[in-house]
Amino acid sequence: MKRKVNWVVVLVLLLFALASTTYGWKSSSKVTVNGDENVAKTLKDNVNVFCKDIGPRDYNNYDNLEKSKQYIISKFKSMGYNIGIQDYQIGDKTFSNIVATKNCLNKNKDSKTVIIGAHYDSTLGSADGGASGISALITLADLYKNTNAYHNVRFVAFVNGEKVFAKTDQMGSKIYADYIKQQNENIEGVIVLDSIGYYSDKPLSQRYPFMGPSMPNKANFLAIVGNTDSKALAENVTSYINDSSWLPVKNINKDFLIGYGIKDSYSFSKDGFKTILLTDTSIYRFEDINRADDKVEDIDFNYMSEIVKNLKEYLISY
Repeated sequence: MKRKVNWVVVLVLLLFALASTTYGWKSSSKVTVNGDENVAKTLKDNVNVFCKDIGPRDYNNYDNLEKSKQYIISKFKSMGYNIGIQDYQIGDKTFSNIVATKNCLNKNKDSKTVIIGAHYDSTLGSADGGASGISALITLADLYKNTNAYHNVRFVAFVNGEKVFAKTDQMGSKIYADYIKQQNENIEGVIVLDSIGYYSDKPLSQRYPFMGPSMPNKANFLAIVGNTDSKALAENVTSYINDSSWLPVKNINKDFLIGYGIKDSYSFSKDGFKTILLTDTSIYRFEDINRADDKVEDIDFNYMSEIVKNLKEYLISY
């Protein structure tokens, strides 16, 4: 009887390991990439600044974190945005969230606001994990700067999004989410950008936790991850991009998967805001993410340019 129980345990463990590390099983078509050359160049320039000119920037690399802060502020100011800085203390150090706001045409207290956010800290100065999101945020803000709409848009650069602060109350995004909740602001939705630069058309380049049999096996799509509360927002963004672009988008409505619960999306969803995460699925696609081998050369800026351009158009149509 004892041997039989042990074999059952072994079988369960093997099935769990298979389910949690499985590759996509469904064959998917190769994607014909048609990026925007100018937008791709802007994205690459921004990624190079964060990865090569500045490098690691976090609690232990505080001077570089300050350089990143000043770079982001200067970029937002050059675009003509109203800039707000939210400072908070950890020990003897001051950390800052940076907010660039584009107010709507009908300015009143009941105007709805859409937030687009990304963290700007990076423990190792990595490209996809640490720079793709913030670079996309800056580039998107640049594309959107001359747009008029009937809702407010805020581009927010969060500090302290990576370890050791991930999923703690000291994350910059949690500090900001708590603040806007206290202010009872009319937030229509939050879109978080994190790890959106790595893509591949190779078979078996995409893994999933517990979802492999029903998902594509090529890492050539953008994932939009949400939960029950943000289901409508996720479906709207997914449908908009799929209908207007060559870029494949998959809506994954499982908030316990693909990093949703440990990234900045966690902060806003915990405070009750409708929040979605746009991601290339991070470690389920790119094992070197957030490591020294997560380099600029691995980023597909044509893919990223299509994401940014479609987000701009979506914000206009919102």
